[in-house]
Amino acid sequence: MVLHCLSATPGSDAFERCLQLAGPEDTVLLMGDAGYALLPNADAEAVLRDCTAQLCALTPEMDARGIDLSQISDVTAVDDAGFVRLSEIHVQQVAWY
Repeated sequence: MVLHCLSATPGSDAFERCLQLAGPEDTVLLMGDAGYALLPNADAEAVLRDCTAQLCALTPEMDARGIDLSQISDVTAVDDAGFVRLSEIHVQQVAWY
């Protein structure tokens, strides 16, 4: 079980590679600019849909970018305490910038 902390901008090599490598037992936590992939009609929508990992998004960082997670299905909203819980239950963490 790997926690992929994804901050890379959608369309970047790191963004694409992270979502390709994340498996069904992994979690991808969208942080920072990675959250722009959640906007309606984003170019990265297909890449997110094909990802087999659990998708989460860090609420404070999505709020700062005006992304309303309540309108997005299949993505779990995670606050700072939830981020800590995710880091506790995953054996490994990888940061993607």
